[in-house]
Amino acid sequence: MEFILQKDIPRQAIERSFPQNIRVEMNEAVTKAYELALSTVENTNYLNDSDGRGKDSLPYLKNYAIEFVLRNFIKQGRLPYKYEIKFNRNKSARYFIMKNLENTIEICVNQVKRKSCIGRPAHYRKQRMKQFQSYMILDDQEQENSEVDIISKPPIYFELNHGYQSFKPTFIVLGIPNQIGKWVDYIEISKEIHVLENPSGIQTQVANVEDFDLNEFLEYLNESEINE
Repeated sequence: MEFILQKDIPRQAIERSFPQNIRVEMNEAVTKAYELALSTVENTNYLNDSDGRGKDSLPYLKNYAIEFVLRNFIKQGRLPYKYEIKFNRNKSARYFIMKNLENTIEICVNQVKRKSCIGRPAHYRKQRMKQFQSYMILDDQEQENSEVDIISKPPIYFELNHGYQSFKPTFIVLGIPNQIGKWVDYIEISKEIHVLENPSGIQTQVANVEDFDLNEFLEYLNESEINE
């Protein structure tokens, strides 16, 4: 066996860890969460007034709406993950984390200003961000036809980032960050064609997500604030 370092391995790691159907669901979840946050502003008297409370609260509401929608997608079996909410030591920062059942993948969700940005510096992220190293294994006897396997130390840390100050997400990206505050590589999933292949082989648009109950979200929001 020969180990060969490849520049395109990070992209392969993203695509293999998150097949197209999963990337489609993630994109749907974030988009739906933005709609839910906006609907909350429009349907809450305290926020929907002339003094700008709603606009100021929208980024805050988006974070909770994304938690809420991703959590529901997981419960519905649309995303094959478990989730948890973590805090920094003084509870001034909150992190929504998803992990696969094998604990080989960890995803932190962040609202950022630009798609080129990773999550802001924090102790939690610093502990997770390690230089991504992976290799291709090529059989010496069958290098041309051999299958490629990615080897990396689990868990691989990913970020699902979105933004920014808009009613709809201007970007949704999924990638691997490094320790110097940049992407190793990422996929802009909001620009991918959002179709899934059904058993007949016909490409179909993803079914519309059922509307979430606004009161259920407000209840989640209140419970989250109490627990902080």
